[in-house]
Amino acid sequence: MTQELNDDPGAELAARVLRSSRRALLCGSGAVAVAALLSACGSDVDAPADGTTDNGLPSPSGPGDGSFVPGDGDSLASLDDIPVGGGIVTEDLVIVQPTAGTVKAYNRSCPHQQNPVDPPRDGIITCPFHGSQFKADDGSLVQGPATKGLTAVEVKIVDGKVVKA
Repeated sequence: MTQELNDDPGAELAARVLRSSRRALLCGSGAVAVAALLSACGSDVDAPADGTTDNGLPSPSGPGDGSFVPGDGDSLASLDDIPVGGGIVTEDLVIVQPTAGTVKAYNRSCPHQQNPVDPPRDGIITCPFHGSQFKADDGSLVQGPATKGLTAVEVKIVDGKVVKA
């Protein structure tokens, strides 16, 4: 005796369970993938309470007591470390000494796509990513693709140290 699938209530129930199980499996797999992605983006490592990173340097935000403000009188560099006619880079600045005892600083982000520029060479600051060039003595644009010069940052010399003004 042969019965059609639609006539067998047990077969219909099995087909419904199979469809339901497949859907549940796919939804569950998706939920696990999302949870794994979110946990990979987070971190369970707490920052040290003293406001430093693992390497002992101040964290970008500094300690929560407000005592550390980058450049707020803190030394950016020693004047002796900046070659006359050249310059150095820090994490976020290019600091140059065009003539002895005169320092200037610029934001290290290239105005083209905010990539970090290299230290000056032969009076020219170059972005290694797309080739924009800037004059070290005033930050002005020499060659694009950037369409404007580097952003100046006010600095001064205090006791042989370069600090933000």
